[in-house]
Parts: sequence; C-alpha cells; structure tokens
Amino acid sequence: LTEWSEGDVFVTNDPYSGGQHLPDIMAFSPIVYEGRVIAITGTLGHHLDVGGRGPGSYGADATEIYQEGLQLPPIRIIAGGVWNELFLPIFEKNIRVPDKTVGDLRAQIAALSIGGEEVKRLAGRYGPDVMLGATTELLDQSRAGMQAAIAELPDGQVFESSDIIDGDGLGDEPVPIQVAVHRDGDRLVVDFTGSSPQVRGPINCPIASTESAVYYAVTAVLQAGVTPNRGAYEPINVIAPEGSVLHPRHPAPVVGRNVFTHRVANITMAALGQALPERACAHHYGNSNVHTLHHVDDAGKANILFEIGVGGWGGRPGKDGPDGLSQGIHNLTNNPIELVENEFPCRIEEYRYVPDTGGAGQHRGGLGIERTTRILLDCEFSAQYDRMKFPAPGLNGGQSGSPALLTLERDGDVTKLAGKAVGVTLKAGDLLRITTQGGGGLGPVEDRDPDEVLRDVALGKISIANARDTYGMTSEQLEGLSR
Repeated sequence: LTEWSEGDVFVTNDPYSGGQHLPDIMAFSPIVYEGRVIAITGTLGHHLDVGGRGPGSYGADATEIYQEGLQLPPIRIIAGGVWNELFLPIFEKNIRVPDKTVGDLRAQIAALSIGGEEVKRLAGRYGPDVMLGATTELLDQSRAGMQAAIAELPDGQVFESSDIIDGDGLGDEPVPIQVAVHRDGDRLVVDFTGSSPQVRGPINCPIASTESAVYYAVTAVLQAGVTPNRGAYEPINVIAPEGSVLHPRHPAPVVGRNVFTHRVANITMAALGQALPERACAHHYGNSNVHTLHHVDDAGKANILFEIGVGGWGGRPGKDGPDGLSQGIHNLTNNPIELVENEFPCRIEEYRYVPDTGGAGQHRGGLGIERTTRILLDCEFSAQYDRMKFPAPGLNGGQSGSPALLTLERDGDVTKLAGKAVGVTLKAGDLLRITTQGGGGLGPVEDRDPDEVLRDVALGKISIANARDTYGMTSEQLEGLSR
C-alpha cells in the first residue's frame, strides 16, 4: 500500500482502473492536518489531447486502447511538493498540443491545494473529528434518503427498456443495449444483462462510466432529495456482465464511451418512468457529439478545435423538452463563435436552432442545433456522432425527434459524412454543416394545446406545414402567421 504524504499528487486516466477514457485525467492529493491524512481532494479534467491516432485523442477507428493515447496508471507525479523530473517531458512528447494541455494539467493540480485549504479551514474551525463525523453522517443521510425513495417503487415488479446504437464506426451493424430494473427490498437492481458483447470500435463503456450514468438517472427520476454521494449510490446495484459493451475487457477501446452513457441514462430513466409514469420523460439527444478540426502548419505545429454539440431533450411531464441544452449526463457550455474563430482558421456562417427537429407530442421534444462552418485552411475533420440512424424515440404516443446529420459542401456538391469519422480531408472554402439530434415527444400529438402549437410557429420552432400536417391546425387557425 503506497503511503500518502503531504504535497503528494497522484494521477491516472486508466479506464480499467476506475477512470473514464484517456482524455479524462484524474488527480488526487491527500489533505494532511495535524500530522494525519483526514481527506483527499480530487479533480477531473477533460484534456484537449493526450496523443493517440486521432486529433483530440478521438480516433473513431481505434480497435484497442493503445491507439487512443498515453495511458497513465495510478502514479505519483509529485512527491512532497516536488515534481517527478521525468513526467512532464514524457507527457509533452506524447501529445499534439503541449502548450495548451500542460497548462491545463498544472491548473487542475493547483486546484487540489485550493480545495485542501478549504477542508483544513473546516477542520480548524470544528476540529477534524467533528468534521469527519459530519461527513459520515452526510453519507448516512443520503443512503437513508435513497433507500426511502426506492421503497416507493413497486416491489418485485420488473421494468424493462432498450435502445439501439447506430454502430461502432467500423461496421454498420447496430449495437443493442437493454435494461431490467426492479426493487429488491430497500435496494434497486439495474441489470444490463442481454446487452451487446463488447465491440471492436471505440464506443465500449467502462464499468465506472456505466455506473455513473445509472447513478445520475436514478437520482434524477427518484428525486430522493439527497446529496449525491457514495451513500446515495450504495443501495443501487448495477449489473453489467464483464465482456459486454457496458463492462468491456482490456484492451478494448473506450474513448467514445459517452455514446453509451447517454443511452444508459435514457433507458434507465425510461424503465423507472414505467414505475413512476408521472415522472416519465421521452429520450433526449443521446450522445456526446464530439467533433474535431485538426490543422498542422508549415512548421509542424498542430492546432486542434474540439467541440461537443448538444441537442434537444425529450418532452417532460407538463413541459416541452429544452432546446439545444446540455443534458445531465454531461456538463457542457456553448463555445462562443468569437472564441472558435479566434482559435481556429474557420468562419461560423450560421448557428441556429433547427425548426421541426423536436419530436411532436402533447409535450414537444427539444430542438436540435445547426452550425455551418466555412473552412479557411486545409485541415482534417473527425467525429463521434450517433443517433443518425435511430433517432430519439417518443414516449406514450409522442413522435421521434430528428436524427443528427453531418454534411460537407464543396463547389456546390453536398456529401453526407459518416457519424463516426476520422481524418476526413477538408479544403479551404468547404462548408461543414453539423445538425444535432432533436428530442422525442411525450404524449399523443392530438392532445397538444393548439395555443402551444401557434406559439411554436410564431417562435419559429415548427413550420406552418408541420403545424398543419402533424398537429392538424387549420388554415383559419394559422392565418396571420408568416412562418
């Protein structure tokens, strides 16, 4: 057992040692107070590049984790405040953009000491034993609250749901997953037995990611009102057979594992929605829509633009799905146009919500987003998209949202791009158009309030044709609306 001392920092990005995927580096440092370790601070940062075959470390054609970047087992890189002299030179040599990534890693490590000082302040105010006792009580409260929420579910009844992923990027074969959820006393069993075996392409989902997605989904639906922590998660038993896409064996590639984390959340929430129909939601856009642009100048210096597009949420009880908003399985914010154009040789010519992309229903699905980019210098494009074949389904009579779409326009000719692509050559003057997925609708279309339909038309969220053909609005009702 490695001893942890003041000033130590440990890092890892190993998906097979509790990590997520290689771009996510986790850092930990002990908090030493009055000569003893009382806690550990931790940070996790997604880094722009950690090497591998694909720019941004997203190689959509990787077949083993060795192709996805530099692997860091749990190692101590700082001992007693002193950096290991070999770490940063090795790290820098294995990544495309060390001028950006190394600075981010240093900032991530600096945050550990800031968190540590706050914990020491609490220990100094209340005493370390009282503070640690309070944390134990917080875990106990969360555990009890989650158990009470689980106890509200029907006992012994099994609720099932499933979904289909477009493919692993190396072939067109759809990849199914399924879940069966039931209450066992004060515990919740979430069982993914029957899901696809692990695949060759880099969309396999490490068990830590699968569990995290389940914890989010259960917490969101059960609304236990507790602090999300280990105590809240202990009553949740996640079963994912080893060797499946949701619990792959080393060295399966995993960089695109969020194709599955979103869908794990989707089907877990759908299964729980059968038990609690008043909280049921239609599926959201269902993917971390990663794409990168990669340019290398004449001096051999790389520049990478890394973006993740979001889409529409599913319709919710009493509400439409939000438009173009980061869903709870990840926490993304918008990349402003000015930042993108400053960072990479491109020009954003259009950025908008796309009408009619949300699934129709009593409560409409949220809209997808479209961004059109003019390429100013030759570069390469890579992507990790899904829901291009199987869009977000509606629920309880609601219709599906629209699928994602990637196109390249060159000299007036438009080509559809694959969702999982690597190294697509773009030329100066090309137009790259990316449209994200709409959310599914909730409830029968005929139950939607006509005033809501008219409002959607007025706001440009649905077209007049859609209002007439899908929602049955008459010409008299639509008179005066210009869209």
